[in-house]
Amino acid sequence: MNKCKPPKIATLLIATFMSGALAGCFSSDNNNANTHDTPVDNIIPASCLPLMAESVVDTDWQVESYDNYEFEAAFDESLEKGAVIGNAPTLQHDGDGELSLDPASNGQYVYMNGNSGKLYLHNISIPEDGVYEFKIHANTQPGYKKQHIFLYKDGQLDHTNLQDDQHENAAFSQWGYEFLEHADPQWHEFIMRPELEAGNYSMEIRLSWGYTIFDQLEVSSSPIRFASQYALTQGVHYTKEMNPISAELKLNTNKLVGVSIGGEPASYTLNDECNQLTISADGLSQLEPGSYQAQVDFDYMEPTTFEIKVIEDENLTGPAGDRYEAEDVTLGELMKVRSYGDSDWDTLDDAASGGKYVSMENSGNLLFYVNVAQAGLYNVSFRYRTGSSDKAQDIKVNDEFALPGAGFRSSRTYWETANFPMEFKEGSNKIEIIKSWGYQDFDYFDVSREPVAMAAKIGPKQQSFYLDKPKQLSIKVDPYGNQLTQVTISGLAEDSEVQDAELQYEVEEYKDDIEGRFTSVIYGGFFAHLSSQQLANLAPGDYEISWQLSNGDIQKTQLVIVSKQEPVNNDFVVIFFDSSHGNAAAFLMPSGKTLIVDLGQWWVNLDRVIPFLKANNIEPDYLWLTHPHGDHIAGTYRRQVYDGFISDGHEAFVNAFPNVMVQRSMHEEDGGDRNFFSSGREFEFEGTNVKILNTFGDSCSEDAIAVNSCDLNANSLAFSMNYQDFTVQFQGDIYAHNQDRIMREYGLGAITGQVLYGNHHWHGSINPEYVKNVDPSLIFVPASEVVYARGAFTQDAMEAVNFLRRHGSRYKEMLMSFDIGHLIIRATSNDDGEVEWTYETMKDLAIDEVGDLRYPDYSDSQQQALHQKVYLPNLDKWRSVAE
Repeated sequence: MNKCKPPKIATLLIATFMSGALAGCFSSDNNNANTHDTPVDNIIPASCLPLMAESVVDTDWQVESYDNYEFEAAFDESLEKGAVIGNAPTLQHDGDGELSLDPASNGQYVYMNGNSGKLYLHNISIPEDGVYEFKIHANTQPGYKKQHIFLYKDGQLDHTNLQDDQHENAAFSQWGYEFLEHADPQWHEFIMRPELEAGNYSMEIRLSWGYTIFDQLEVSSSPIRFASQYALTQGVHYTKEMNPISAELKLNTNKLVGVSIGGEPASYTLNDECNQLTISADGLSQLEPGSYQAQVDFDYMEPTTFEIKVIEDENLTGPAGDRYEAEDVTLGELMKVRSYGDSDWDTLDDAASGGKYVSMENSGNLLFYVNVAQAGLYNVSFRYRTGSSDKAQDIKVNDEFALPGAGFRSSRTYWETANFPMEFKEGSNKIEIIKSWGYQDFDYFDVSREPVAMAAKIGPKQQSFYLDKPKQLSIKVDPYGNQLTQVTISGLAEDSEVQDAELQYEVEEYKDDIEGRFTSVIYGGFFAHLSSQQLANLAPGDYEISWQLSNGDIQKTQLVIVSKQEPVNNDFVVIFFDSSHGNAAAFLMPSGKTLIVDLGQWWVNLDRVIPFLKANNIEPDYLWLTHPHGDHIAGTYRRQVYDGFISDGHEAFVNAFPNVMVQRSMHEEDGGDRNFFSSGREFEFEGTNVKILNTFGDSCSEDAIAVNSCDLNANSLAFSMNYQDFTVQFQGDIYAHNQDRIMREYGLGAITGQVLYGNHHWHGSINPEYVKNVDPSLIFVPASEVVYARGAFTQDAMEAVNFLRRHGSRYKEMLMSFDIGHLIIRATSNDDGEVEWTYETMKDLAIDEVGDLRYPDYSDSQQQALHQKVYLPNLDKWRSVAE
């Protein structure tokens, strides 16, 4: 029998609840919380007892007594007591030197006044297994410091060879322990709580930043005891759902004594790991609707008390569907139910529904159950309030991450509504909102009564397949509750023999690398990898791929099979790099020159931009830097650099391409050219016409410029580039208020164009009206998966995109860089003087087995392998102009 499961008495209680014999004990008027006289004697298995101290630092604990160890013992000549390595640690007495300190415990202390050295204390006694408190009495008058601390059990440290590093053998390691600065003479306590086995130990303090003063060490004489925790503020049971109430349990080396509701014992179960306590649905179903006081008792310190609400499902009806008031759902620890008037915000907007709402701060979760008669996609509407900034929380459906980092746009002090589609199975569904960023108020949740019909999203809508360079094509599928049933391909030429031929594909589930969470807008997203072998057997020409879905919908994408000899449209080629969070683009100009705009983060520049240019024999002529943020100038991530945009990544680019001309949108004193990048300036540039829409100084006064206090995003370069009647708009990191100014000063005619490069990764602020008036065919968003956590994307941007889908005169699709990789746009002028343009993507951008190496340090064979992957065929027509 699993010892972690409840003993027989708990099983008997379940049977008693089911018989209804105790139902009379649970009236809604009985809110007493008395511990039952006969506690359930749970036995916690040994596997539950090991405890990492980091997991309990937020709870109460108790220490009975301490043993004392003086640091000056390290200077004892006998290795049995201590040892000093190096000349940095020195033994000093009260009053020595220039340090002004309170008297040390024994009149002596150790001053580690250098940059290297170690000291050891031996024979630290740990009498039994458990978590111990170590209090280091120290002072950091010279400033904030960090040192490395190691604990060695007997046999792990070679006392005769202390000169050598032996930390790999340590039972406990604390690299870079922080000794905070205290500008006073007092001895301060710096605390660690390691989990240790019984035995004798040696402590090593190794200098890292040096200059720290040590007096004594206190070690608890026995394991410290921590209070247990049951992470629940309120539990809710729905009468029709028959749902249990479950939450995380931290026993913290203690024993569970029992669970009671209204003063009577309740049935429960523990999971095998003893970290999840579930109050039985069978027992809860015997309760009448109302509120009850519940209690979880432990053998140490205070019990956990919380409220249980029993709610009839008939009371959930709201105007948009089933309404779940936030104050009437299961609430995790530290969640707070508030009433109208508790916050200053309450006077600035309508009252919350029912006069109450729930505040999520830095911990907790909300949980409720939805019962649906039909499986499908349902709309869940959240009424919320965030304050002055966007927020993101994780949402699970049936214990699977459905929306990790669901974004809620800043509502300031007002209540707003956010809608998210969620896929439910027939019957009961568990919805959980889990703190990610936290600090958000919730009023209620509305769930649509019927499934909502949503079209699957499939893209890119266009692709090219080169017979002289066959590659696997990857198409992203967001099914939105549908199933992909078949993929077929047909030739568009009248004489094509390929009609409705089935295409083979492999499915790759779309997840990120954090806990395997889904990053798709709706969980179930995947990549369909089309077989390159099958495509290589097709004749050159234009094809249409049909994606058949379970709801009967058929979506179409276009594919061009390019022969080895056929020229490709490329008078003007634009490459938008997959730059994660950052900007990087290349413009292969009609004149044959090459313009690079931004370099992305340092690793994007080294591993994606430079290799692509080298692989395709492209020598940049110009480099425009839009503003000095690290994710644009190849510097350290988000580092602001004012000294001529200098950064390691920028230097690497210039070293790789020494003939490039660097031009900066910045103040003259910082290397900028404000005459060239002058807002509103229109000029011919290498076969195109350029208009500067935003630049440095547009949102910054000269006084602010003088003291480097400008918002660099608001002063980022944005421009449009027109090749005949084909226009690309590059928006840098500008904000919604910049877009307002551009429309106001230059008119709507200045912003329309076929291709829009989204501003500020579409997670800053976006003016939906601006995007609508651009009326683009194609939108490219240079972003990482975190864009789904930004309200600017999930609400403002999607408002504009959904409008364009319905009303845009030429809209095709929006492409996310982390979905599709590099985007390549090819444009050429036909015999009638009209521009024809196509686009394609390049997803596979790396080679295996390079470890932590960056591209400049690859071997010749590794560089060649990467060049093969990122080679872009059919640039001959453009290259002939360049040469």
